[in-house]
Amino acid sequence: MNDSSISSLLGAAAARTVPVVRTVREERLGDPTPCSGYDVRGLLEHLFDVMVNFEGLARKEPSAFEKEPERLKGDPEWRDRFAGQADRLVAAWAEPGAEEGTTGAMDQPARLVGTIMLLDLTVHGWDLARASGQRFTPDPAGVEVLSGVIDRLAPFARDAGLFGEPKPAAADASRFEVLLAATGRDPRLAARGLSRGQPRPGPRGQPAGGAGTRPSAIRPVRTASPRAWTADRGRTITVNSLMRPSSSKCSRSMPWICLPPTVARKGRTADGATAPSALVSAAPSYRPM
Repeated sequence: MNDSSISSLLGAAAARTVPVVRTVREERLGDPTPCSGYDVRGLLEHLFDVMVNFEGLARKEPSAFEKEPERLKGDPEWRDRFAGQADRLVAAWAEPGAEEGTTGAMDQPARLVGTIMLLDLTVHGWDLARASGQRFTPDPAGVEVLSGVIDRLAPFARDAGLFGEPKPAAADASRFEVLLAATGRDPRLAARGLSRGQPRPGPRGQPAGGAGTRPSAIRPVRTASPRAWTADRGRTITVNSLMRPSSSKCSRSMPWICLPPTVARKGRTADGATAPSALVSAAPSYRPM
C-alpha cells in the first residue's frame, strides 16, 4: 500500500473524520449540517451506508444504497460501529485488484469510484465538524487527488442536484476551500455557523428545509430526448461521459455509477413511457454532497 493508493487515501481521510464522529454529542444529533437536507444524525447514517456500499464496490459487488438508512439507529455503540466500518472500507480497497478494472452497475473505473468515496469521507467530515463545533483538517494528499477530479464530477453532480451551485472562493483560499466551494459549500462557514432548526435553502433553488428534512422526490416525466430528461422542477438531467451503458440492472445508487442499461441506450425505460426513474430518484436518495 502506497501513499497514492485509494486505500491509503481513504485511511488518511478516515483518520480525520472518525475522531470527529467520536466527538459528536448526542444532543447535537438533531442539529443541521452544511450538507443541505441532512441533520447530524441523518448525515452520519448516510455516510455509514455509503461506506458499507463502497466496501462492496471495492470487491466488484453490487451496491444497494438505502433512501433513508437507519443502520446506526438505536445502537448505543454507534460511534464504534462507524469507526469499525471505516476500517473495513479501507481494508477492502487494500485488497488485490480493488483499484483494477471497473465496478458498479455503470462499470466505472474502480479508482474513480474509490475517489468518489474519498470525496464523501473528506467533505462530510468537514460537514460534521462544522455542525458539531469541531475543527477539521483534511489530508493534503487526499485534497490534491480530489482537486484533480472535482471539475470532472461537479457539472453532472450539479445537474442531478447532488451539489449546490458553486460558491465563490476567496483569492487566498486553500485548495480545500476551493474544493468545498465547488460542491456548493461556504468554505468560510464557522463551526456551528448554522442555526439549529432554521430553514436553509436547498440545492439549485429547491425549497428550504429545516434540520432533518430532505428534498422532495424528483418525479419522472415523459420526454422525447434520448439524451436528457426533465424532472418536475424543470431541471434537465443529461447523460454525460461518466455514464456509460451496462448490462447490469440497478435501482438506488449514484447516478454516475448506476443507470439502467435500457435508459442509457434509449433514453427511456423498458415500457418506453417514462424518464429514467433510477436516475432522477437517485438525486434525493443518494446525495453525497
